[in-house]
Amino acid sequence: EAGFYDTPGGAVGVAVAGEYAYLAEGMEGLRIIDISDPAAPTEAGYYETPGIAMGVAV
Repeated sequence: EAGFYDTPGGAVGVAVAGEYAYLAEGMEGLRIIDISDPAAPTEAGYYETPGIAMGVAV
């Protein structure tokens, strides 16, 4: 384990593209995590989805 980022929801879908991980978190929406530094991931963005986020693709 290089590092971790604790999100408020539970990731039900994950996609990684470049230096970002995109997490579908059910009722918590979509979170974008900057993983450019694997030892210290940080939240780069958030989108409150109109429904339940069950998957993500990039």
